[in-house]
Parts: sequence; structure tokens; C-alpha cells
Amino acid sequence: MKSFICFATLVFVSFAQADLSGVAGDWRGWGQWTFQGSGTDCFPMDISFKETDGQLSRVKGFFECSVVALHSDPLVWEKSGDKLLMDGKEVGTLKPGLVEMSEPYDDEVTVKTTMNIEGNHMDYMEIWTFNDGRPLYEITGRLFRRTGK
Repeated sequence: MKSFICFATLVFVSFAQADLSGVAGDWRGWGQWTFQGSGTDCFPMDISFKETDGQLSRVKGFFECSVVALHSDPLVWEKSGDKLLMDGKEVGTLKPGLVEMSEPYDDEVTVKTTMNIEGNHMDYMEIWTFNDGRPLYEITGRLFRRTGK
């Protein structure tokens, strides 16, 4: 009986580590892009992630927001426990159901992203700010994991 419990524990831990956050997969949904208090609808919002034991990768992203189309370039974060690293520097966290990360857009703007994941849906928030703290714009959305193409 003890060996069965040990085996079951090892199997559960292995599966839990395979997709720690639940963010892996292709996501599609809708949302809103807000700039200086005015907003426009975004549909579709598409974003894809892959997760391994050592990395989280944004494969691609595209948000069509009426007046603007936003592309997210591929990007890879290294994983160290529940921390996300870029060039050895901590830039976010990866926990079951919650991913938080920060990435520089350029020398003056930083993008902070939060993804709350429950099952096959995600509440997505991306806040763009100038490095002095002034807001630039915000993207929010509700996305669903795609199970078929």
C-alpha cells in the first residue's frame, strides 16, 4: 500500500509540473483596448503559449481592436520555481491559475500582463505604462482555450 501511495504521489507531481500555470495552449476571445479613457472592442484576441519544465514561451499573439491591430512577438521566459526570468532577472511569477509578467516595450514603456486562468477560460489584462508611472493604455479580455481548429 505504501508503494502505491508513493507511486501515485510521483505521478501526480509529474503531471502538476508539466503545466504549472495552466496557460499552455491556444487562446481566443474578445476584449477592449483603452487609451486615455476611451475604448474600442477587440475581436478576435488570439494568443498562444507553450510551457516546459524550464521555460514559458509566448508563441504568437494578435489582437484586432478596430482602430489598431496589436501583434505580440514570440518571447521566452526561463522558469525558476514559480519565478519567470529574462536574462537572469526576475520579471514575473507563474503559479497555478495565475501568470504575472513584465516586459519592456522600449526604453520608455513597460508592459505588465496578468492572466487569471480557471479551467479553459482566462481573464487577461495588459497594462502599458511609461517608466515614470504614467499610463499609456490597457487591454483587457476574456479568452477561451481552443480545443479544435
